Amino acid sequence: MSKPYDSVFKDLLERDPAGWVQLALGPVAGESTLVDADISTVSGAADKVVLLSGPEPFVIHFEAFASWDPTLQARAMNYNALHHRRHLLPVHTVLVVLRPEADHRSLTGEYRVVAPVTGHIHLLQYQLLRTWELDLDAVLQGSLATLPLAPLTDAARPQLSEVLRQMETRLDAEASPEERKDLWTDTFVLLGLRYPRESVAQLFRGIPAMRESDTYQAILEEGIERGIERGREEGLEWGRIEEARRALLLVGTARLGDPNPAIRERIESETDLTRLEECLRHASRAESWSDLPDLQP
Repeated sequence: MSKPYDSVFKDLLERDPAGWVQLALGPVAGESTLVDADISTVSGAADKVVLLSGPEPFVIHFEAFASWDPTLQARAMNYNALHHRRHLLPVHTVLVVLRPEADHRSLTGEYRVVAPVTGHIHLLQYQLLRTWELDLDAVLQGSLATLPLAPLTDAARPQLSEVLRQMETRLDAEASPEERKDLWTDTFVLLGLRYPRESVAQLFRGIPAMRESDTYQAILEEGIERGIERGREEGLEWGRIEEARRALLLVGTARLGDPNPAIRERIESETDLTRLEECLRHASRAESWSDLPDLQP
């Protein structure tokens, strides 16, 4: 079954194949061209395939996933061989891991199958692109087509609002209105892989382009309907979280001074009521903001 991030990933790669090649391999000589990834007569379709021309042309096969699949490496080996057969060129496979929960100890960059008796080895060496390990500054300054990955990085976690602000500055300056809407929608869907949907929706409320996003509006409506079904208790719980955030900022600022942007961001993004209440108790006797328990572990 197709998942929302499938179409998002393919949309982003189609926008700028060269930008994705640079994200994976750094500067590479030659022109990057998207080629047909459909090998359905044999085994379905790989996510996206890019042909890199030049003195030594080769093919790059990108495969993104958000959940662990024990057949993943076997499928990647199959795709690699089939695209080599189709293009008669070397094929470089890049597995894009969209969130830590999809990572696995067997993802070592090498998939090896040894035949019994003969000992013959069938080997696939591949590249792993773990989104949370990406360099935040490099992604923020890279292609617009890879910009929606910026909030997925671990470095973005304590400063999500600021990262989204920097993205907004670039998109307002460099993208058309339609591109802005599409790229913000892609970002919204990808962020939902790492953060609760309600928190993501709250972060995006201040972004004008999202008001025109059908995906965003549909998710908000779904959230409203789900909230009604769950009854008033969930709304009361969210209200308690909001009140705890306000109380922590009020008490903390009175005793410890204004929090720095990173601490304020952590407080405003925290959704665990118990953790907020623990911080509030510590705030009455703390000497500095750093004395409070960590938020969002």
